[in-house]
Formats: sequence, C-alpha cells, structure tokens
Amino acid sequence: MPTTIKATRFVMTPETESYLQERLSALEKLIDLSDTTLKCDVELSRETGHQHGGIWRAEINLAHKGEVVRVVADGESIHAAIDAAKDEMTSRLRRSKDKLVSTLRRSGVMLKRWLRFGRE
Repeated sequence: MPTTIKATRFVMTPETESYLQERLSALEKLIDLSDTTLKCDVELSRETGHQHGGIWRAEINLAHKGEVVRVVADGESIHAAIDAAKDEMTSRLRRSKDKLVSTLRRSGVMLKRWLRFGRE
C-alpha cells in the first residue's frame, strides 16, 4: 500500500516507522490492494502546550474507491496513538464493508420475492 509518512515536532526513529508499517499492514486485508487510486497519508505529531496526557497525535487519511476515510487519535505515547488510530480505522473499514454486504443481501432478497410473486 503506498504510504506517505510525515513527522511533526519530533524525529522519526526507524523503530517507530517499522511499528507504524506493522500496524498499517493489518488494514490491508480490509481494502482492495489492486485499486489504483489507493493512497494512505499518515501524520504523527507531538502536541505543544501539554505537560502530560494525550500529547501524541496520529492522523491517518486513507483514500480508496473514490472515498476518503480520516481518523485522528491521541495517546500517552506515540505507540498508543498509532494503535488507537489503527483500531478506529479498522472499525470504520469493517463498518463500510458490512454495509455493502448487507445492502447486497437485502437487494437479493427483494429480487427473489419479486420473482416469486410473479409465479403465484
């Protein structure tokens, strides 16, 4: 999956980058990798003005099949923020996939009822 990573207000380490790539690979089973318009933009940043709490932020923008899914998550550490963003993105992708399957099943049931009605 083509991914663009941007680090704001901190230096990206190879460990953090590999951790991010590992988490993003879990999203690949929920999207169509043959889509030519597939694009993933990730921004990791450290918020200023905070002494403690959710000072790390992870934003993931995933463009595929003509739609853009955007997720923003905060965390105590950069890893926690990445995990929260990945979980939210997984939830949104599964929800949209379930909606598509549900719509197809409902339309099939309606068509089947319509064909039965013609025979009775």
